[in-house]
Amino acid sequence: MEERRFYKRSNYEKSIRFNVRKGDSPVDTISRSINISGGGIGITTNEPLSARQNVALEIAIPGYLKSIPARGEVVWTEDSPEENDYRAGIRFTNIDMYNRQLILDYVHFS
Repeated sequence: MEERRFYKRSNYEKSIRFNVRKGDSPVDTISRSINISGGGIGITTNEPLSARQNVALEIAIPGYLKSIPARGEVVWTEDSPEENDYRAGIRFTNIDMYNRQLILDYVHFS
């Protein structure tokens, strides 16, 4: 299968905060990231997410004091090899250009 990613991806195993809607209410969740790129992030969760679900993210990049806010869309989900975990790929849909560059620099230099 041909690789379709535009951005280089790097391992990034950190806690990550994200917000999803459950019905009419937003739900804050803390999870673990797997990898990150300028285009998106891979995460593990305790509960499954749905494809095309919108999420709000707070991403902490080592060496930076403030977390990076971003919005994204779940593009794929699968059961994780770990018991009772799920994996999801999230494509960034709204991220400041400066913050995307911070992620690109992290990926390039890590």
